[in-house]
Amino acid sequence: MYMLFTNKQFKTAVLVIAMVMCLSSLALANTSNGTEFQSLYDMVVKWATGMPAIIIAIGIALVAIMRAFQSGSFVWALAGILVAALIFLLPNIIAGLGGATI
Repeated sequence: MYMLFTNKQFKTAVLVIAMVMCLSSLALANTSNGTEFQSLYDMVVKWATGMPAIIIAIGIALVAIMRAFQSGSFVWALAGILVAALIFLLPNIIAGLGGATI
């Protein structure tokens, strides 16, 4: 009968599987109480609710309106205003995603 593994390959595979099973409990151990991304979340919320977001939103809207006048297409102005509105709504979106539980 054809052997799928040699004796050495079988021992190596069993050893690797045993190591993965033993070390998986360490990889899945949660010792942070869910606060590992709190500083990043606070920084993004600060940026999204602060002056940078307002400046970016107004800049995008103005550039899109100028592009609309240049090309003669209202689609640019509409897209710019929608992106600016999305940036103004971003804090609520972030808060909704941040408060979501799985």
